[in-house]
Amino acid sequence: MKIRLLEFKDIRAITRLYMSLNEEERLLFHPFPFNYFIAFLIFLYFALSNKIYKITGFITRYTIISFICYKKETMAGLAFISKIEITDGRKVAGNFGIVIRREFRSQGLGKKLATKIIEFCKNERIQKIHLTVMAHNKPALNFYKKLGFKIKKRHEKREKWKNKYYSDYDMTLNL
Repeated sequence: MKIRLLEFKDIRAITRLYMSLNEEERLLFHPFPFNYFIAFLIFLYFALSNKIYKITGFITRYTIISFICYKKETMAGLAFISKIEITDGRKVAGNFGIVIRREFRSQGLGKKLATKIIEFCKNERIQKIHLTVMAHNKPALNFYKKLGFKIKKRHEKREKWKNKYYSDYDMTLNL
């Protein structure tokens, strides 16, 4: 298994992974539109953002840093951070996300990807990571707690998917 920054050559594979998610999985991943072309363009932006970072070393609030992992020749997962900005004098990542291909879950890939993101944040002197997790996603809640994330606030009916509202939690990790 190899973990590295998402590149242009990975866009089709990560788009296919995203498109393979079922309805419940898409809900839990806080989905962007479930349309191949739109997903492809979003992941194209992820890859472009990584390329700009690799060339310049600069991170802005529009930067999305995304790591992927392959298991054998199959795209196994993605983790990303975005909305990186200075808040109260501290460098903060405002959004963290992770998705693992169904057949590779519960094998430690999520932890390895999350650890890579956390290491990246420490190296870039990012002092806090925020994330949002659906309240009914108990496996993810437990996963993030094991990584050291703390629940900061519960929001009732903030997330909307298919005309239905869901509760979620804001969680943070201080580095």
